[in-house]
Amino acid sequence: MKTALASVAIQSLGAAATLGVGLQIAWWQGAAAQGHYGLVRTTADLIVAVLLFGFPQSLVTALQQGQVSARSLGPLVVRYALIVGLILLGIGRLWPWGGGGVAWGGPWDQRWTWLALLLGAWGWVVQGLQRVFVLCRGGALAFSWLTVAPALSLLVAVTLVMALGRQDFAWAVAASGVASAVVGAWIVASLVAKPNWPAGRAWQRVDRRGLIEGGAHAFAQTVAMALQPWVSLVALQHLGLGAESLGLFVLATFVHQAFALPAAFLSPMLLARLSASPTQAWASALGLPRGPVVLAAMASVALACAILPWGIPAALGARFEGAVVASLWIALSAPCLWVNRWGVTAWLARGAWAQASWHAALRVALLLAWWCAGAWHVAAATMTVNLVSWAGFAWFSVEAVCAAWWWMKSSEQQGPTGARQRSEA
Repeated sequence: MKTALASVAIQSLGAAATLGVGLQIAWWQGAAAQGHYGLVRTTADLIVAVLLFGFPQSLVTALQQGQVSARSLGPLVVRYALIVGLILLGIGRLWPWGGGGVAWGGPWDQRWTWLALLLGAWGWVVQGLQRVFVLCRGGALAFSWLTVAPALSLLVAVTLVMALGRQDFAWAVAASGVASAVVGAWIVASLVAKPNWPAGRAWQRVDRRGLIEGGAHAFAQTVAMALQPWVSLVALQHLGLGAESLGLFVLATFVHQAFALPAAFLSPMLLARLSASPTQAWASALGLPRGPVVLAAMASVALACAILPWGIPAALGARFEGAVVASLWIALSAPCLWVNRWGVTAWLARGAWAQASWHAALRVALLLAWWCAGAWHVAAATMTVNLVSWAGFAWFSVEAVCAAWWWMKSSEQQGPTGARQRSEA
């Protein structure tokens, strides 16, 4: 429990840094810059989710359940990272550049800007692969420090960019990606000399087909979550919102990140421990008492709903009042968000890959359905709420329906596993 709490405390620095980036941009450069940053960041996150291909989750399972040697997996991961780097370099050199970048609110027609974004994404991919070895062979605290490296370095980089009076956020992403990969290399190098590094079977004896299959199912989940903010911003843009209105929704998504980060902090530990012992219960796997955690979660949601209506205008000015309704809907979705994140993590750890993939498909389908409905209302001139509020309600609906679907599928399972999951829910 002490280790889990210390890990959450360390990773809370990442949450604070993420929130700090959003507040800095809003204070210094306004909603339009916020919208530009949101497009840059969500594009980078989507690229990372695609290129990681779910391998972090399947590699954790291989190291924990298959007892694979980290020494034998290391060269494979290095080769994959190099291949990804070459792919991104090829995209950067061969992409048909043009003036379409105006729609993104920045100099996206400039080759070096795109290359900077791709470099940052590559660094985050490398860091994502390094986290696997640190989690399974280095412990929770080392894993936590590596996890917060991207958020902390991005905060520093964005601060420097804005201090220069610029909006070159792609270059801030590049700096963060490189810094994160360097920190990861330093931590992994310190683990190679540990006794548990060479322990386990050789890579040649691993079920490679199972590793790829598990990665593909985890890939569906991570891409679905990365698509949610990216699709939302692109849809809002194509429905006629300008950069300032996009910035309002980006601000609302920081509320989502504030509640999603605790789930993201604990999910890797849950995955590692349930992979090693699939019959273990959630509470014991996380090392946290369930009752106090539930009460703290309910209190945090209630506190957020009480503070947001007056806190956003008071902190950022009346020009950001348009983000309040969307922020409230997103705050109300927090309990469902936690059910989805931890529930799907438990499925992946226990080998219920198909259910996790169907859950991801449902998320994407619901998201697209909401935006098709929004486009229809705009075309028919029957929209009764602004699009930013509509986006917040859409996110709430997606999380609520996905959580209900998870509950239904978990309750349908027979035997001890199903009974345990119903009890944990």
